Amino acid sequence: MNNIAIACTLAINLPEKPLSFKITLNDTDIYDISTTETTYDVAFDVIDGNKADHSIKFILSDKTDNHTEMDANGGVTNSAQVEIKHISIGGIDITDLLMNDNTLITYTHDSNGYGKKVTVPFDGVMGYNGVAELKISSPVYLWFLEHM
Repeated sequence: MNNIAIACTLAINLPEKPLSFKITLNDTDIYDISTTETTYDVAFDVIDGNKADHSIKFILSDKTDNHTEMDANGGVTNSAQVEIKHISIGGIDITDLLMNDNTLITYTHDSNGYGKKVTVPFDGVMGYNGVAELKISSPVYLWFLEHM
């Protein structure tokens, strides 16, 4: 069996207000950080062989009201978030594919306790504690044929 590389870039807008962020592959932690830098390049491998489904979860946690900046009128001026950019599989950038197909990656959150739990199409930005989940299958070339 071969491995196939998955890579992405994380952009952090307020590293001075760190968030907890992790990535899991099939519910196993593979990346776990406190977001104290402005950019992270992440890469990991998925076994690409026998027919199998894979779940890649991007998990944002520990965001509180202290991560949001407000003006004198109570309007939000800035809020800590993680943007997931340039997602690639096997060196092929699938970012546009994921942003244009509402079924491939979803974002589940509850507006940090200010709303009910929802699952929505993921737009690349995680501003709430929650989980963005990408589901792929192997062999990956078949997944590409089905979705590209």
